Amino acid sequence: MNTVKLKQISENDGKNPKKIYKIDQEKYVINGKTFKLKKSLSNLSKYLNSLEKNLIDIFDISNECKECGATTKVYFSRNQLSVFKFCSIHCQQHYKKKNSINICPICNKNFLYKQKKKEFYGTCGNKKCISIHKETRKKNIANNHWIKRKDSERIKKQRIKTRIENDIKLNRKYKPWNKGKKNIYSKETIEKIRNATIKQLSEQKFKKTKIEEKIEDFLKKEKINYVYSYILKQRQYDFCLKNYKILIEADGDYWHGNPKIYENLSDRQILKQQDDNIKNRIAKENGYEIIRFWEYDIHKNSIFVKNKIIQKINEKNLF
Repeated sequence: MNTVKLKQISENDGKNPKKIYKIDQEKYVINGKTFKLKKSLSNLSKYLNSLEKNLIDIFDISNECKECGATTKVYFSRNQLSVFKFCSIHCQQHYKKKNSINICPICNKNFLYKQKKKEFYGTCGNKKCISIHKETRKKNIANNHWIKRKDSERIKKQRIKTRIENDIKLNRKYKPWNKGKKNIYSKETIEKIRNATIKQLSEQKFKKTKIEEKIEDFLKKEKINYVYSYILKQRQYDFCLKNYKILIEADGDYWHGNPKIYENLSDRQILKQQDDNIKNRIAKENGYEIIRFWEYDIHKNSIFVKNKIIQKINEKNLF
């Protein structure tokens, strides 16, 4: 089959990248029939359809997607042929990204998007650039974190509320991965865990929470003797004032379910409060008085916390 001569008149790389051609001959002959091309292509199109052929077959053009190789759209209008370069917006965006030029934020060197990798953290890939960029990003995150904002309490409550709503919506129930399972650890691993726990307890090396650190700072300042992570009847308590038989617990608002913040408790919070009640009973049965402070009070009402501890110590000194 003869092909029709085309002349490219423009190329558009805007929103819908395409090439525009103009028919560069007046007549087209097929099977002894002559069709005029300058006025309209409708008669020729009908005849080709009767032969089970398409109008696109008589044009020598490539209408393959530049990204995936699929067939792209072709439009005829006023003897002009518009051939799109991409089959979809997705292919267009992906192609542009791969062939776009990026600038390294550290050394300002140009590099192609396709050379960009996750481990380069948006830089050109130089080790020095990666290191500087990572440190800068850490500082920016630390300085602009929502906790440092004036309305941090409102944001915290909203985040907690959203988390609880999602837990209910998705029916999420938190369960330890190894609960109820047997023969998970080898004898050697169990022995290592046991030895590490004994060493941690004997050397009193624990990673304290921020609220525990605040209480500890106060006890040190007032020169009150204490034992951190005190074990009583196989239960661990945050602080023990042995001279006064007082136990102190610093309860996190989320984990222990502060009623001022959480109206509907999750399964995890209910279990934690049940455990807290058992610890309260054990302390009472063994002659200890237990004081519990919420995370909110430790951070926002530290004077109340300090006065409460001093008050309990003074009460013990009276007897």
